[in-house]
Amino acid sequence: MSSSSGGFNHASPAARGVDSPSPFRRLQHYRLVLNEIGRSLSDFRDTKEMVTAVRDAIVAHGDAYDKAEILHRDISSGNILITATGGQAHTERTVSTSPTIRTLLGTWQFMSARLLVVPTPGQQPAIPDRADDLESFFYVLVWIALRYTKHGFFKSALTDMLHAAFDHHYLEPCRSRERRSFSFINVPLRELIKTLAETFAVRYEKPPDEREIAKYNMILQQQAASRTPLEKLLSEQLIAESPVRKYMARQDDLKGYSWMGSELTTALQNSGWNEHGDHVKRDLSTPPPTQPMVPKTEGGADPISDDPFC
Repeated sequence: MSSSSGGFNHASPAARGVDSPSPFRRLQHYRLVLNEIGRSLSDFRDTKEMVTAVRDAIVAHGDAYDKAEILHRDISSGNILITATGGQAHTERTVSTSPTIRTLLGTWQFMSARLLVVPTPGQQPAIPDRADDLESFFYVLVWIALRYTKHGFFKSALTDMLHAAFDHHYLEPCRSRERRSFSFINVPLRELIKTLAETFAVRYEKPPDEREIAKYNMILQQQAASRTPLEKLLSEQLIAESPVRKYMARQDDLKGYSWMGSELTTALQNSGWNEHGDHVKRDLSTPPPTQPMVPKTEGGADPISDDPFC
């Protein structure tokens, strides 16, 4: 989880505590020199190599948490490197922290929407968890794909989209992460991002209401009472198509940690990565300074719905 030459900040437990009387956090800066020399993730040769590097970083991230109780909390496009072999990725900085620490860390553009929600008076900030870091990996994948792969967006539209999706500060939390179709030309990459977006969207969706749950439970009862193979098959189809079942399945994915790496591994086994999978260099214009977006007003546009990933 470290680069050939990079630093990371490690706050002592006392300095990281939310009850500390000082508003400042005491940090210690470290530098490590290792054998590996890597390329930036944005310097990938093709989309398959880029996705492979992200997958490997996710695996390393999981090992760091499971084996050393380290949660990175600053996943970004600059913190993933591709080694000379082309298949490994290392994160440049690591923040060692207890999973219960509430201190907000990370790169704004890639932090989960949940962590960016400003607490109301008297409300405690959200505690970062593994799902937040995985959501950051997703934003890194989308950002790199938009900047350096083939898609159907014109230069001006792409600049505005990147600025709106990754730089703007909204006064309302994101309600969903699946609002607009993706137009990536590389089919495996497009389908992968769509699948991941649908899973992460469940973090910001409203849970099923009582009516939907009652309908789902009725289907389960009908399945239990099925007497013929046809009745059982019809019940199974209704269960699979139920919004409640889909919601529960995506919630279960987020509770587990290996699901995202498995999704990327499965996607990498698909054919089609060589078609329109080359690296694209784009010289994008500089967007205007970031301005806070106002909440939706009556008769006005909804900045959240207009955001491609919110």
